[in-house]
Amino acid sequence: MRMETLLFLFLTVLCVPGFSTQALAWGPLGHRMTTETAALLLEKSRADDWGPLLARHRFELGYYSIVPDAIYRHKDGKNGILEAPTHYFDLDIALGSVVVTPELEAKLEKIPWSFEAAQKYLEETIGHEKMLSAGTAPWRVEQFQELAWQNLKNVKVVKGGYQQGTKAEGDLRKVYRGMYYLGVMSHYSSDAAMPYHASSDWNGWATGQGGIHFFFETDCANALEPGLSTLVFEEAQKHQKEWLAFWHAPSAAPAGVMLRLFLDSATALPKLARLDKEKAVTQASDVSKQQPATRRPAIEVCKYFQPLLVERLAKASVMTAYLWDSVLPHGVDFSKSGSVQFSDFEFDPGYVEPNYGAPSFLKFKYPWEKDTH
Repeated sequence: MRMETLLFLFLTVLCVPGFSTQALAWGPLGHRMTTETAALLLEKSRADDWGPLLARHRFELGYYSIVPDAIYRHKDGKNGILEAPTHYFDLDIALGSVVVTPELEAKLEKIPWSFEAAQKYLEETIGHEKMLSAGTAPWRVEQFQELAWQNLKNVKVVKGGYQQGTKAEGDLRKVYRGMYYLGVMSHYSSDAAMPYHASSDWNGWATGQGGIHFFFETDCANALEPGLSTLVFEEAQKHQKEWLAFWHAPSAAPAGVMLRLFLDSATALPKLARLDKEKAVTQASDVSKQQPATRRPAIEVCKYFQPLLVERLAKASVMTAYLWDSVLPHGVDFSKSGSVQFSDFEFDPGYVEPNYGAPSFLKFKYPWEKDTH
């Protein structure tokens, strides 16, 4: 994405009614959980190469997964405005509705997978301002896949022992940096599984349920863990193949698969809103005063949300593992990698600005030469 486009995006989003830089997705616990679960999924499916290494570093990957919320939003130079749209894709803005019907699904399938083509298509169908405010999460994922791929594609041998990644050299340094980008990518892939990241009404204000976003993603995750992560892992293992097929993986490019996950999330919106009204809300929110709804304590009512929360977190984990797998090269010698363990991690990294050029990894990982749809 060119800098002049980013500047216009910044200026335009400032004027979008109801926009908030606080439109976060999963809290730290949820993001850590989905990322660590993704690493454990690959520990099994890629047991002969990358899986064990990622599983050993799942804490570090989990830390990287919260970087976009904890660090990037404060370092983008625009008070979070530049970073915020990279976390969502609002179907009601892009397609006119979040009510999932065959017609809405058909509209989604018309969105091109490449960012440039998608930008042009949406500008023609919904107008320039709406196109800029709809969100760019599918292509943010591809950006970090590309960064990981660029670091990992030429790795030949992974060997060594306990060491500092910041001082590592050669292939190990590439692995260290590649894992950083994979971890950050997991934030955006997980965001797509949060139902309210598919809607411009990101926190339930329109239905008198202000605060539902944070209640579901953070309060309930905190209330149900320990124990929740085990259920998420079991659910992810059980449904991995069927979910990937529903999201059109691997026949679609990563952006296309992500768009399908946003549609999946929109499908869950009515159920989540209904549960909240029936089980949690005791007094409706007041949007004029920005007063969130009053709810029963999470420790008392989140048991009713547990099945849906487990499903959404598991889907985030499956998507993340799939997207990682797409850019992890094959043919790397891991015969001497059993003791590789980085003792440090990127604690306070710099901001990575949105840049949505055509990813080169698509030419190697998918059965097409051009990023088209």
